[in-house]
Amino acid sequence: MVQPLEVPHLTAGDDLVLRPWELNDLPLVREASSDEYIPLITTVPAAYSQKAGEAFVRRQWERASTGGGYPFVIARVHNDRPIGAIGLWLRDAGQGRARSDTGW
Repeated sequence: MVQPLEVPHLTAGDDLVLRPWELNDLPLVREASSDEYIPLITTVPAAYSQKAGEAFVRRQWERASTGGGYPFVIARVHNDRPIGAIGLWLRDAGQGRARSDTGW
């Protein structure tokens, strides 16, 4: 059985932190939805709505709870404003591989 993962808070220099997704991060999802490219290659909803944005965040939580990987929001330390996302996906960890991407 796969163990749930706990997504840690990790500092990235003096200005940035990697942290778990929160529902307060919906403006970041809305911004990514308006990009021409991001919804084409990710699970970010192409047509943003509150419901679609919340479903996206819940999928990020599910990745950790099912042991699939670590989804992070990249946020500014001084105001916790989300500015991006990244993830470490463990789907192929049994074969000695992990994949990192923008988390979208």
